[in-house]
Amino acid sequence: MAILTASRVRELLHYDDITGVVTRRTERHGVRNGGIGCRAGSSHSAGYREIGIDGRHYLEHRIIWLWKTGEFPKNEIDHINSNRSDNRWCNLRPATRLQQMANTPLRKDNIIRLKGVSRHHRGKWIARVRLKGKLVFRGTFHTPEAAHAAYCAVSSWHFGEYARSGAQP
Repeated sequence: MAILTASRVRELLHYDDITGVVTRRTERHGVRNGGIGCRAGSSHSAGYREIGIDGRHYLEHRIIWLWKTGEFPKNEIDHINSNRSDNRWCNLRPATRLQQMANTPLRKDNIIRLKGVSRHHRGKWIARVRLKGKLVFRGTFHTPEAAHAAYCAVSSWHFGEYARSGAQP
C-alpha cells in the first residue's frame, strides 16, 4: 500500500482552515453523500472525525496536518479547546502524549468540579497531578480551592500552555 502524500490529499480533498471542514473534490462511487463538495468522512466513536482514503481510514486532524505541513505529525495533534471534532487550523497544535493528557478537560464524574483534587479521609483535600505516567501527590489542604491551586501551579510549571485547570463553576 502506498504512503499517503500531501499532494494526494490535496487532489482528493479541500480543507477550509477557518471552519475546519474537509470536503471532497472527487466523486466517491457507491457511497451515499460522497459527491463533489460533500463533507468528507464521518464521526468516529471517540468523538474524532475520520476520512477514508484509498481503502484506509485516517483521523481527520492528522489528514489536515499533512495537508497544511506536507508531512504527518511525528507525535500527536492536540485540540486546544478539547473538542475532538473542531478541526480548525487555529485549534490544532503538535503535542507529545503527556502534553495531550495535560489538556484533558475535567472528567464528568468529578463531583468536586476541580481538576486534580480529591477528598482525603480525614476531611481535608489532596492535590495530585499525573507526571510521566505516575500520579504525584502534591499535598494536603484545608480547602478544595487550595488543593486546586497547588494542582494548577504544578501543572502549569510542567506543561505550560498545555496545562488545563479544568475548574468548573
